[in-house]
Amino acid sequence: MLGSLAALVAAAALGGAPIALAAPTEPAPTDVTSAWNSSAHDGATITWSETGDVRNRVDIVAADGTTIGQNPQFTEAGQPNEVPLQPA
Repeated sequence: MLGSLAALVAAAALGGAPIALAAPTEPAPTDVTSAWNSSAHDGATITWSETGDVRNRVDIVAADGTTIGQNPQFTEAGQPNEVPLQPA
């Protein structure tokens, strides 16, 4: 990825044609759900399905892509595909 980015910057600096960057090789997760995890509705659990068994990073973002202030959450390979979120 850094090599592609470096090539893009070099081409732009030299006035070359734009270079298409490679698409991600991992498919996006599917069946993403969010559900309250307490009767007080002060936390939620995010679950998903995916192909393969990999480490995942979950970031909560607004519709415009800006972060909401939650720290990223991680699940390790071999663990269930779920992340419980509690208020910050």
